[in-house]
Amino acid sequence: YIPALIKLRSPYGGPSGINWIHAVDHFVCRDSHEIPLTAFSNFENNPNEEQTLQAMKHATIAHLASRFRFWYQSPQLLAAMVGPALSEVNRQMNECINAESSTKKAFNIYSCHDVTILALLYGIGAEHLAAPNELKSVGVIDSTNEKRLRYWPGYATTLTMELIRVETKGKKDMFVINFVLDGQNIRPMVAIRKGQDTMHLSDFNELMHRINEVYLH
Repeated sequence: YIPALIKLRSPYGGPSGINWIHAVDHFVCRDSHEIPLTAFSNFENNPNEEQTLQAMKHATIAHLASRFRFWYQSPQLLAAMVGPALSEVNRQMNECINAESSTKKAFNIYSCHDVTILALLYGIGAEHLAAPNELKSVGVIDSTNEKRLRYWPGYATTLTMELIRVETKGKKDMFVINFVLDGQNIRPMVAIRKGQDTMHLSDFNELMHRINEVYLH
């Protein structure tokens, strides 16, 4: 159905020879542009084949998501994926709070692939990617396990990290980080464990220390 997915002796697809990222891209891109899944194929405008591809879509995305879920459970691999990027963000945030109050604060934009967005979400411990036992340990009932297991970043997904100053009377100002995924706030597990919705900058600093210990060694 999908041209050029199977290549003999492909280094990316394992024994099947299928590049599952290309397969998922086929579905994600066509869904995002609201065009038929059979578009630009030999089966274009064939309703029976369109129905078949629709049935294949969720299984294909779920399979790729499960592969990356398994890979990103490796601390070494996850650290290699997110260490440099999150270290850059962490450095900029700490420079920001230590700068003079009159100094213009930076607004930075980075572009990356969906697999990197996914790694960043695993790296910060996003609630919607947590395992059921992790959620249960903090009192969260997992009612979307199937959706959780097949989550894949959509076309043009945007992850925003907002550094927020929280003023407290008689105390030193506190800084927290608000994570927003495609316009929706997401909670890191470290925040949930403390009964909060945002991650303290101090917790982000500690997270980066642990990630870099793995990545640099």
